[in-house]
Formats: sequence, structure tokens, C-alpha cells
Amino acid sequence: MLTERIVVGEPDCIPGFMPLIVGEDIGRYDLSCSRQIKLDVPGINYKDQKLYGQERLLVRKTGIGLKATVTKKVAASNQVVFHYVPRSKDLGFFLYYVLGVLSSRTMFAYHLRKSGENEWRSHPYVTPKSLAALPIPTPEVGTQAWRQAVEIANRVRKHLRYQGRSKKLDLEIEGLVAGLYGLGQSDLGWVKKVICEAQNLEPMRALSEFDASSISIEVVS
Repeated sequence: MLTERIVVGEPDCIPGFMPLIVGEDIGRYDLSCSRQIKLDVPGINYKDQKLYGQERLLVRKTGIGLKATVTKKVAASNQVVFHYVPRSKDLGFFLYYVLGVLSSRTMFAYHLRKSGENEWRSHPYVTPKSLAALPIPTPEVGTQAWRQAVEIANRVRKHLRYQGRSKKLDLEIEGLVAGLYGLGQSDLGWVKKVICEAQNLEPMRALSEFDASSISIEVVS
């Protein structure tokens, strides 16, 4: 008996299939897509393909920490990938701004402390509700916070061109996020401490490789 394969592990385009993004494809500022899903299969709830092609923020539901990126890739996604789009095209930079704040060590440390050690060890995932509860400022047009958000977005765009692998840009974004929240070096020391306390888990090891003094806090005038 032949079984129809609906999802195949193939990175290249196949006629009648569409790229599929799953949770493990999303890293911090990074995206890979190694699967394809067959189109027009009865019983599968496909979304409008226009939705799959627009610029959007992708957040991984499962796994330790906050994994997110922005993409324009035309691809479907499964239920463990949350995606967000701006309410207006004029606010397109917000995707990159939110990505920078969401991916920062500061937000990661806050998330770890807020959720509690037992919680993120036993239930390592985020939900739309927990994401909405994160204290990401919504700046008003023309304010200093707005200019700070725009600059965070600009650096994040550059960082994405390096697949999130530029340590220099990574720390620059950290400094801008610290400036957004009005943090000082002692606050960054707390961030380092929180992450190091959990560094027996692989995602924490990578994020803990910094010194508070290596981050230059930047406030846009």
C-alpha cells in the first residue's frame, strides 16, 4: 500500500509543494527551511498564500529562550511558529525593532526571571499571551523612544544580513536596547548573572559569552 507523503525533507522547490517552516528552523536572528508541504491536500487547513509571502516576524513556540527572526520568504508554517505582521505598511520597521528587543539578552533575562526556573525547565515554550505580556515599549512618533526604536530596527536589519552572526552588531543592539530601557552597567551585570545561572543549558551558554563592560549603552538623541 502506497502512502502519500505530505511533508518531505527537501530544501529545493518541488512542483505541487511549498516550503514549510517548522519551529526548529527558527533561530536567534536566523531561519532555515528544509521541508516542503504538498499543496491542495483535502483536510489540511491552508492559509491564504498571500499571508505566506508578506514580511513578518516569526517566533518559535517551543524550546528554551526566545527564538525569532524576520523574513519575506514565501513559505507556510506549522502551529509551533507564531507570525506577526505590522498593522500598517508605514510601521514595517516595527518588526525589526520588536525582533531586536525580543532577541536581546535583557529581555531573555527578564523572561527567565518572570517565568521562573521550574517553569522554563519543565515547560520550555512561549504562547501568544506570554509574548504579549512582555514589556516591549510602543513609542510615540517623534519622541526619543521612537528614534531609539528606529535605530534598533536599522541595526537589526544589518544584523540579519549576517544571519545574526556579527558579534559587533549583536552587542550594539544590546546597547541600544539597554538605552531604550534606561539601564546602566549594573543592570547589565544583573542580566549577565541571570543568564550565567542557567548556562548549563546550551542556549544560555552562547548568550552568556559577554561582559557588561563590553556593551556600550547607546541613547539616540
